[in-house]
Amino acid sequence: MQKIKDIIYYNRNEIITVIICFILFFTFIFFNRKEDSIVINNIEKKEKEEKQEIDEETIMVDVKGEVNNPGTYEFEPGKRIIDAIEKSGGLTSKANVDSINLSEKITDEMVIFIPSKSDENTQSVFENKKKESSVVAKDTKISINTANISTLMTINGIGEKKAEAIVQYREQNGLFKSIEDITKVSGIGNSLFEKIKDYIKV
Repeated sequence: MQKIKDIIYYNRNEIITVIICFILFFTFIFFNRKEDSIVINNIEKKEKEEKQEIDEETIMVDVKGEVNNPGTYEFEPGKRIIDAIEKSGGLTSKANVDSINLSEKITDEMVIFIPSKSDENTQSVFENKKKESSVVAKDTKISINTANISTLMTINGIGEKKAEAIVQYREQNGLFKSIEDITKVSGIGNSLFEKIKDYIKV
């Protein structure tokens, strides 16, 4: 034990130097990691802000109906309905735009439905297709006996296949006698009927 004490005593300067080096080393590592963490957090924050700015600078619009390339398109703010029509391939020969304000500015999540010349209530359908899933206003009902496939697709929950099935049912079985009869169409059950019953009529 005395020998160890003597070694420590005679080498105390070296030991102190080593201890100081260890302290400095671990202090350097600690602050370096902390600095790296701050840099990473700043980078992530900057990327998040840049992404948010990009999201705010673009709007998404769903173009349906009588256009050559229906689909969802991305635009810069300030664009108008005519720009959305042009980007979706332009109008088809069946398109009816008499009741549509082509100069109206588009908004995020807007749905632009271009009716055909044979569609009924084209103005009401278009005007209520602007926001989210409010496809048809509650006071504007679509006749399941006369509406074509494009118009039927404006009903929330009715896609192209179900719209085709409704038209096919009409052709094979005659007109619907009540709106409840739509549940006889393949693919349309009671749950879907509850969602669309306020938007349809015979």
